[in-house]
Amino acid sequence: MAFSRSSMSKTLAQLALCVACCFEQVAAQAGPNTIAEYNPNKMTMSFNGTFIAIPVNSTLVASAVSYPLIPLPTTPTPDFPNGWPAGTHPVLVSGGYGGSIKVNGLFIPDFLLSGRLQVPCVDRLGDGSTCFLENFGEYIGGDNGQLASGLVPAIVGSLQGTTLYTGQFTPGDANLQSLGGGDYSLEVDQLVLENPASGPGVAPLAFQFIIEKSASTAAPTLVSESGFHSFINQPGIGNNGLCIRSPQYFNETFARPFFADATYVDLSQGSLFGGVPNTLAGHYTGVAYSANSQQIVNNAESCQSAADNTDPASLQ
Repeated sequence: MAFSRSSMSKTLAQLALCVACCFEQVAAQAGPNTIAEYNPNKMTMSFNGTFIAIPVNSTLVASAVSYPLIPLPTTPTPDFPNGWPAGTHPVLVSGGYGGSIKVNGLFIPDFLLSGRLQVPCVDRLGDGSTCFLENFGEYIGGDNGQLASGLVPAIVGSLQGTTLYTGQFTPGDANLQSLGGGDYSLEVDQLVLENPASGPGVAPLAFQFIIEKSASTAAPTLVSESGFHSFINQPGIGNNGLCIRSPQYFNETFARPFFADATYVDLSQGSLFGGVPNTLAGHYTGVAYSANSQQIVNNAESCQSAADNTDPASLQ
């Protein structure tokens, strides 16, 4: 989807999403899909997403995952400017808006809203060094309240090996909702029971985050841009014994990355850590990253193959 400067400005003004000219795509839909022509036999999309890396007690995280954790360096590195906090391990909370979806070369008119809870740096191969993402479920929904069951089956089919939940999202037509004052939010509810006669039915909160974007978060404090890319693009562990590579590339001119504080994270769904709700609730400094990427969803493969074929460029 292409916009002229005037039409883009008009759209942003109508949505009240622009807090400053340099922040004009903070809360918006996704940019154009620029990689489909190079990957005609795969699912590709443009994804405008926000990622929050939350330090959680390592023992608690270890009790939730299926494989050992790979410790992160506690001294400064390019990925962690001040070192990762000792005694903790990251939990990755993310959500966003995918558009310009193409599957096997065919354009899919639907948009895909998604939210995820993941643990990076999981030792799936047992070699102590190759990092994988363990996924605790992905929430998906359609544009403006369209239920996941109404999405083109090819989209869902491409997410093979992933535990999917039907989600409802606020906002329903962008990656983030402006709260004013530089604050933005995303709320994801898990649809448990549909009620087609009267509305959405039972949809308890899965998670919610509010990010604070200000001059103080113009530079990374906990995780650098390359660090987030490394987390995001680790191969994912599937629920079918296989793994899947879904690399995201942030090198387009409309990527517009920024860092932020996560002012509040709420996990009421209780899918992690023995069902204890609100394990992740709190205020975190320098833990959020938001940008528009180009994403390729590969076919599921053996976990060794996924590790061997991970594109090093996607981790930088």
